[in-house]
Amino acid sequence: MPAFVKKFFNEQVKVSYILEKLVNELFERHDENRNGYLERREALSLINELLKRKGEAPATLSQFNRIYQEVDLNNDGILSKFETYLFVKNFLNIPLDEDEDVQIMVLNIFNKYDGNRNGYIERREAIQLLNELLTQRGQPPATVA
Repeated sequence: MPAFVKKFFNEQVKVSYILEKLVNELFERHDENRNGYLERREALSLINELLKRKGEAPATLSQFNRIYQEVDLNNDGILSKFETYLFVKNFLNIPLDEDEDVQIMVLNIFNKYDGNRNGYIERREAIQLLNELLTQRGQPPATVA
């Protein structure tokens, strides 16, 4: 393997490792109730810590609400470690890799069709998804008994 390729992969691994370690430390520090998620108050604390590290003022309520809405990808009112990871990566201006782009796309599709927000795509919701796909391909909607 050429030296520049090896160096590139080593740098990528280092960045990924450091980022993952940072997110884990931040998440553990701000998940005060240890439930594995960040509620709004905990997320505000994390966001303000990151802003402080950049020498910026704490988030206003409107700034926080905008950020939180963007970060809470599945709109469940809490932040998972994955959502936090993506937020921190974006905050540090580190581009998403292809796998992360795909995960976000799948989350967005899931959220679009999980109409009752119960965390499952139920039969009715799956049929809606299927029919939209069929319509986009110029095919008639599915008839389901």
